[in-house]
Amino acid sequence: EAIFLCQLCAVFLDGRRIVDSNKLALAVRSLCVLILFCRRIVLERLQAASKGDLGNGELSSFLTEVVPMLCQVLTKLICYKGQLNLHHTCLWKLALEALFYIVEDSLTCLEQCEVDDRYWDALASSLSKVADVLRLTADDDAGLLSQVFSNLLMQRLLVCTKTPIAMAERAVGLLQVLVRDGMGSPSLRHFFALCETEAAQAPEPSEDSEDAKLSV
Repeated sequence: EAIFLCQLCAVFLDGRRIVDSNKLALAVRSLCVLILFCRRIVLERLQAASKGDLGNGELSSFLTEVVPMLCQVLTKLICYKGQLNLHHTCLWKLALEALFYIVEDSLTCLEQCEVDDRYWDALASSLSKVADVLRLTADDDAGLLSQVFSNLLMQRLLVCTKTPIAMAERAVGLLQVLVRDGMGSPSLRHFFALCETEAAQAPEPSEDSEDAKLSV
């Protein structure tokens, strides 16, 4: 399964190989296959783990070895500008959607297995680059995509009990950047507006006060 995904990415999802409309069409189909194949792997591993048919080692290996590779490939495709400027096609948006699906599906598995820093480093890098792309995109879909992105961070990443503090802080920082640029969902902007209002009305804590300690 891992070899198949590596070959799929290398042959069809390398921006340097997408030089004409035929390669573009193959890349679009490959993204659909990628989403379905990864989701099948996740569901099969979760079902097997719930029945006790195998340990969580295979699921953990998929999350820590395969998912970071997929995040890297999709992020490069989202940001790639080459002979055929992919940013002027729909492909980067489909790659972005595929990345969102993979991140969301992988986060649901964390209650069943353990992952190391490779997983979180890949997520942090990809999400930061995606936020930069969304901020620099001026088309009509940027607002909708930023809402999907902010919902992924708020409703999936930040509520996950396995999310490290550093990763949560990074996610909050990305959300703040989106709100500052007028992006993200209306509920997100309203939430940060309330936080700023409460912070302005709160009394100034002393340096030795426990209230002075900041947390996500």
